[in-house]
Amino acid sequence: MNKDKCTVLKLGSLRNTEVNFCKDKHFNWTSNQATTLGIIFSNNSYEMLHANLSPKIKEFEQCLHKWSRWKLSLLRKITVLKSFAVSKFIYPLTVLHSPDQVCIDKIKKTMFQCLWDNKPDKISRDQIIQDYGSCNAFYNIFEMGPTLRNHA
Repeated sequence: MNKDKCTVLKLGSLRNTEVNFCKDKHFNWTSNQATTLGIIFSNNSYEMLHANLSPKIKEFEQCLHKWSRWKLSLLRKITVLKSFAVSKFIYPLTVLHSPDQVCIDKIKKTMFQCLWDNKPDKISRDQIIQDYGSCNAFYNIFEMGPTLRNHA
């Protein structure tokens, strides 16, 4: 373990104290935020969610923008959404709390704008997210992880 790179996040009643344990180990103690396995942890759940999802939403939008210049069929757009764009959310959303409805709506809006080239929907959203068995054309973003299933 590289002790110089270790950051310990103080939680609970120790959050705003100067108490540090294992002083001989030279850990970096903080009350703000710490990162592990690519996830930023914080004492404030809103800030933690925002710090983790904002970059992913930006990557999501950039990915869709790169693919938007190609004239793809509906099934190819769905493949791009499932394979390259929505996959960016799978890991963070399995670790974090559920995002608020505004964030979910923003992701959904971006997905459907990509799907229909910023035009009105040609097929109802209820129809496009249905499970068609082995020919599942599209899946609902709320099925990505256990943290989002409560919003469906």
